[in-house]
Amino acid sequence: MPRGRKKKYVRPRIECDCDYCGKSLEYPYVHISLPRTGYIVNIKQKGDDVVLNKQKPGAVVGHYCNTECYRETL
Repeated sequence: MPRGRKKKYVRPRIECDCDYCGKSLEYPYVHISLPRTGYIVNIKQKGDDVVLNKQKPGAVVGHYCNTECYRETL
């Protein structure tokens, strides 16, 4: 059983432009929107590959300055 403190979360550095205002960013707020799907029982087996949300089909990834900049797009 491991002991000690867990490592602190470090935001990933992504150099990109804001989708709303066009500023250049190093640490953006990333919003991933997925399309709705029906209720599907998906049983994972040991050894299955992990699929990230941004890699799923139909996912839309947006990079914004902060949450206020994202709210203005809605």
